[in-house]
Order: sequence, then structure tokens, then C-alpha cells
Amino acid sequence: DEDEGAAFFKELADLLSELYNNGNGILHNDIQPKNVFIRSNGKPVLIDFGISKKVKEPLQEFHYNVTEFFSSPEKKQRGAHPVSVSGDIFSFGKMMKFYMDWNPNRGAASYSKEFRAIYNKCVEREYSSFEDVAADLNEMLQRKETLQEDDQANETHRLKWSIKELVPKLFPGLPTFLYIVSACLLIYAIVLIFF
Repeated sequence: DEDEGAAFFKELADLLSELYNNGNGILHNDIQPKNVFIRSNGKPVLIDFGISKKVKEPLQEFHYNVTEFFSSPEKKQRGAHPVSVSGDIFSFGKMMKFYMDWNPNRGAASYSKEFRAIYNKCVEREYSSFEDVAADLNEMLQRKETLQEDDQANETHRLKWSIKELVPKLFPGLPTFLYIVSACLLIYAIVLIFF
């Protein structure tokens, strides 16, 4: 589900940001599904730091076999090149794409424009940090949560009005006070049944 995926990727972005900011500029350099484990509580764990680098290290000769799909273009080239956070963000975006395409019953087109836009910003290198990626994912999740709360409030409002109209039809001739009491009892019964 998209919300679970967005929450997972937000956690992963937070983890990579922590590694980069509080780990003295360490980049993982090999972000792909096989290097991310998921704990029983759903939290990601990074493994395989074999080709991780510090950003401040001098140019490095890369002679590693990289996974074609998840690697940024510069990591696919041989020779010396600087490592940067944008390369890890690119690979992170490719992981998002893999997640979207992974479910055969649901392709990337079925994900929200917002989720796909975050993926596109990753691979188009529009983010300068994992904090920015995490912030966009967090905003998306909060916006969805607010919409769900609004939908629930609207549904409750519609239910109240339908009950307000239904009680007089069920119990014609009752005084207004008894309509209110009957409506409250009916709402209480519905809440107990459905929630």
C-alpha cells in the first residue's frame, strides 16, 4: 500500500540523513533492496557498507560491480569521480521505482502523482539532501492523514443527518426531546456495531 511504502521510505531517508549528517559525511554508495533489511517493527536497517565513502575523501577509483538498475550513472563509469549525496538519492529513487513496479497487480501508474513526483525528483537530482526527501514524504503522509480525517468527519456528519431524518419516520408523533434521545441511542448502537 502506498502509505506504508511512503512511511517506509521516509524512515529510510531519515536513516540515510542521519548516516550522512551525524556519521561525518558517510554515503552508503550501494542503496538497493538487498542492502536494506526490515525489522519486525517495519523499520529499515542498512547493511553492506563495503563501498561506503566519506564525502571528503579524495577522488576514488571505482572498480566495483554495481547493480545496474540502482546505481547512479557516475557509479557505472570506471575511473575516479567524486562521491556525492545526489548519487545516493538517485539510488534511493530507483528503490522507490522498484517498490512501485514490484507488485504485479499494481504498477507505478496506480500510485499518487505526489509519490511519483518524489521518485522523479530523486532520479532527476532535484533534492540536495535526504532531509528534503523525508520532508516531502512526511508532508505527503500528513496531507493524506488530514484527508482521511476529513472524510471520516464528513461521513459522521452525513450519518448524523440521515439519523436525524430517520428517527421521526421510525417513531412518528414523539416529542422533540425523545427524537434527540432516540437519535443518540441509534448513533451509539451504530458506533458499537461498526467501530
